[in-house]
Amino acid sequence: MRLPWICLYDPKLVLGDNTFHMHTAYCAQMDKHRKKIVNRKRGGASWVIEATTAEEAMKLQLAEFKSEDKGYDLGDFVVHECAAKTLEKKVLGKTVLGRVGRSRR
Repeated sequence: MRLPWICLYDPKLVLGDNTFHMHTAYCAQMDKHRKKIVNRKRGGASWVIEATTAEEAMKLQLAEFKSEDKGYDLGDFVVHECAAKTLEKKVLGKTVLGRVGRSRR
């Protein structure tokens, strides 16, 4: 299943040592990080990449960078902790089909 991954470009390295930060579109902290980076003074950017995993999204982005001779490598990317939480997400409370029993949580 393809998910939207948000790639945040940080030219001033606000969030750490890596230039690109990969978040899921459902990350609760993504908006906060995006506001820090994508600012008129900072010159950062963000864009969406559709892929099944964060690693695939990074490889797709690196392939695009290599075609444009940008000079980035895998070490310039970091995957946010929200990627692991997306895979573990449990269904709690009501769903479209009704209430979920405790044995199915």
